[in-house]
Amino acid sequence: MKKIFTLLALLTLLSSGVYAQNTDSLKVRYDYFSQYLSPEKLYLHIDRNIFTPGETIWFKGYLENKSYQSVMPTSNYVYVELLRDTIVSRVLLKKSAEGFAGQMVLPDDIAPGEYILRAYTNWNKNLPAEYMFYSKIQVVDSEGISVKDATKKIPDLKIDFYPESGRYFAGTMTTMAFKTNYKSLNGCIRNSKGDRVADFCTEHDGMGRFMFLPEEGERYYAEISSDAKNDSKYALPEPSGEGGMINIRYKDEEIIIHSFLLKETASLILHNGSEIYYCAPVGTGSNVVRVAEKGLAKGINHALLMSPEGKILAERLFFIHENDNVAIDLKFDKDQYKTRERVVVNATLKDSAGQPVAGEFSVSVLDGNFSDFLQEEGIDSYMLISSELKGKVNNPGFYFNRRIPLKERKSGVDLLMMVQGWRYYDMEDLYSQQPQVKYGKEFNQSVSGYVNSSGKRKSESLSLTLFSPDIGYYYKGSFPGTNFYIDSLDFQDGTRFFIQPEGKSRRKEFIVNTDNDHTAPLIEYGKLYQKTMVSPDQNSAKNEIPVIYNDYIRIRKLNEVVLTESAYYKPKHNPSPYGQPLERRSVKERNDLKKYDYKDAMDYIVENNPGFFICGTENAFERIIYSRRSVSVVHKAKTTTINNSEPILYIDGLKMEHTSELKGLSVRDIETLAVLRGVDGALYGSVWGVIMITTRRGDTEKQVEKSNGIKISPLGWQKPTRFYSPVYDTEELYNNPKPDYRTTLYWNPSIKTDKNGVATFEFYTSDYDNPFVIRIEGIFSGTDFSNCNTVRVLKNQ
Repeated sequence: MKKIFTLLALLTLLSSGVYAQNTDSLKVRYDYFSQYLSPEKLYLHIDRNIFTPGETIWFKGYLENKSYQSVMPTSNYVYVELLRDTIVSRVLLKKSAEGFAGQMVLPDDIAPGEYILRAYTNWNKNLPAEYMFYSKIQVVDSEGISVKDATKKIPDLKIDFYPESGRYFAGTMTTMAFKTNYKSLNGCIRNSKGDRVADFCTEHDGMGRFMFLPEEGERYYAEISSDAKNDSKYALPEPSGEGGMINIRYKDEEIIIHSFLLKETASLILHNGSEIYYCAPVGTGSNVVRVAEKGLAKGINHALLMSPEGKILAERLFFIHENDNVAIDLKFDKDQYKTRERVVVNATLKDSAGQPVAGEFSVSVLDGNFSDFLQEEGIDSYMLISSELKGKVNNPGFYFNRRIPLKERKSGVDLLMMVQGWRYYDMEDLYSQQPQVKYGKEFNQSVSGYVNSSGKRKSESLSLTLFSPDIGYYYKGSFPGTNFYIDSLDFQDGTRFFIQPEGKSRRKEFIVNTDNDHTAPLIEYGKLYQKTMVSPDQNSAKNEIPVIYNDYIRIRKLNEVVLTESAYYKPKHNPSPYGQPLERRSVKERNDLKKYDYKDAMDYIVENNPGFFICGTENAFERIIYSRRSVSVVHKAKTTTINNSEPILYIDGLKMEHTSELKGLSVRDIETLAVLRGVDGALYGSVWGVIMITTRRGDTEKQVEKSNGIKISPLGWQKPTRFYSPVYDTEELYNNPKPDYRTTLYWNPSIKTDKNGVATFEFYTSDYDNPFVIRIEGIFSGTDFSNCNTVRVLKNQ
């Protein structure tokens, strides 16, 4: 049986005779890690980063193993969470033909403010939560965006210094990088006598570098001459008396790696997170290695000096730029468009040689008002830089912006490599022991937990039964009474499971504890965003919402007032799959239902709705609800056939095959019940009635019930939903008086090209005479990731 913890079994190789004989080999350990334990990198394409309560966040996940040598498949499930002080909302995405496509509806009563949208796999939980994908989003109302004005108080200057490879020596020419919280800064380096030995200034995004020749016994400090709030002196790190140095220069498409070892011997190692492609001994003094840049894999590479004992003496990151990015050419059927007009877009993908590229991409089209509220970075910058460095990288899209000269981008990213630390590989730990993993890759779903007797003692040998009427699943097996783990499951969100343990003594009461839905730890993501660069001359803070939201919020509030004053409203736990308001008299909420908790749900519905009745089928154990409208009964021998249709049944937004799915459901299980009759059911295409139920969801992570069985509803995968985009292809639809103030005009998580690298998509413009913005993200053959492609097309005025 296939288990999600299959990878954990691989670690037993470390203690086997086959693997133990190679434990002294770093390369063997590295290759093993790269092939079997490579971290996964997950990126989420989000349609935008600003929303109002009740709107939907649309997203598409792209998942890859970090190592191109990995022999393991990627996980089949991705968790997406909306965070503030706690988890506000959570969904599970299952890999489908469209990849990891999903959405999250913001609650109508969500408070305005900043939130974090986080995504990860179970495998990602083996790394700290800071290393998972996260992106800041803003929820706003009519009051606008709450932003602290940076001009009210100029922040204190912060500056850190980084010797190029972690160390520097007296008497040796040294490159020193620095990073500050000010975008623009300049000053000089002085020795203890006050002599000026070097000048420096920021080169890119608060980062810069300078060279100087330190003298034996001297101490050095930086003196800032910019108009910034600062102390008079900032001390540089002291020179080292041991270890080594690495200096990297770029010349004529070569990387020149100059290493210097103070004493003894070491190994110079070059690797890229997938393989060690250079490893050679070096002696005391200077050593030079030249590597052709063209032959290296794109992304972050790592050069280090390692002692025979496995201690890192010096290390330096360097970045290899992509030279053959896929070009995305968009052509439109018109130069300009009117409101509510059809837009046809042809996207052509070609490599650097002009050859067509096959692939798949996701696309979002936004109203032009949202040009300042696009996702903060693209798939290329995240996969190749942000996901592999410690801390938050400021403005990562700069390094992949083709409008900026490549030379300038290379210089900027090289500074970044000197001031940010390597993320995935702790080479010293890898040298001494193979990293351990706690969480496996999820290839299927599972239910797990443990069973104890009510006296807190370990239970006896038990027979455990797990069944789910929702998916027709039944399992019975024995286990020793400590833990149970049942896998190879496949279930949507809202699926109910019943767990029934039985001991040797049936009189004993047992406690069943389920441990599903363990989330990743919460961290203070807000602190990571506080390190953004600031400018002393910044004179205002952006605090206005897009103009389009003014009308959107006004109409939304007007609708809410009308609904409040009418007989229709939106229940807190709306059972309608369309989320539309419901007539109050047709809805029963928890307070109305609790006094009938002892009743069977089917009986309660029929008793309170005289237009329904229950009839058994040929299967004596199955009952079905029918409508009394237009009933005709046919008697044949001993069989009674009812010639009419039963009402439509929705449970937790999912349409059921028959009302017999209510079997086993009690009123106690229901949070909200709505029964629609007559014309109210027309939206659902039924004249026989519609029954809609939202079930109660308990805390399945720590659910404990002192009984011989419990019912749980663990987090299941989200049912795919299509983005709704209106069509105005007839005069009647075009003249529809209902306003169209869409914020996201079009969203498609999966568009595939043909063999010529061409794909076509279309949408209709809204009622706003604004530009629109197209954003494309994707992974293509011939290269790993696309760069973000944004196009604006003006409409006719």
